[in-house]
Amino acid sequence: MLLEDEVIFKKISNITPQEKALVKAFSCGKDHIDSYLKNEALEEIKYGISKTFLMFIKQKNNPLFLLGFFSLTTDRVQIIRTSKLTNALKIWGNPIMPQSIPAIRIHYFAIHKDKQRKKIR
Repeated sequence: MLLEDEVIFKKISNITPQEKALVKAFSCGKDHIDSYLKNEALEEIKYGISKTFLMFIKQKNNPLFLLGFFSLTTDRVQIIRTSKLTNALKIWGNPIMPQSIPAIRIHYFAIHKDKQRKKIR
């Protein structure tokens, strides 16, 4: 992969038939992650559980290539009494001291097995 290659991010719910074929052929080398992408990611979007984004690479004189994907989901982070965040909330004058705060969690992250451990030039 070269730095001048065109990088395209797309939601898995907004892909073309050509891109859908690339998803079907994708493998990161871990069966459970490949299965998630091909069988569960669209269902989770439908029910608002997670959002999956695909990263395509378009190189000069080469076909479109699915480099990888990531899925995000919502989560919460517990605040412990002695944390720096607790002190910061007090300094900001936050009248409510929550037990947890909203967060985004990386549910899955994968790179095509042929491109893993390769340098970007």
